[in-house]
Amino acid sequence: MKRQQRKISFSPDNPDYNFSLTDSDESSYKIAIVPRASPPEEGDYGGTIEIDGQGFFVKRFDLEVPNPEGALKEYAIDMNFKPLEGGLVVPTDMRMRGFVKALLGIVKVRFTGETRFTEYQILE
Repeated sequence: MKRQQRKISFSPDNPDYNFSLTDSDESSYKIAIVPRASPPEEGDYGGTIEIDGQGFFVKRFDLEVPNPEGALKEYAIDMNFKPLEGGLVVPTDMRMRGFVKALLGIVKVRFTGETRFTEYQILE
């Protein structure tokens, strides 16, 4: 299976996506991300991103890829972030889930993976 990599750009001037504010309160802003292509093209993603209302960093994103590339048939990822001293923002946890058909479609696998990131140290 070849390695797959996709760059995700949350830039508001990204021509491939529409971004809209769906909810806000005093602590955060929630923004919907919708692919402009209908139906979504292979590898396009959609979902939400939550921005911290004080520090304006990404607190969380929930993305789903309705038409993933390659052997993947379903894929979604949720990720949370927190700021460290000095303004560095790091991931705290991540959850991936999906469905893949491998070995010429003979093997079908549903998967879920969770990762927690801890004990960050800023090296000088």
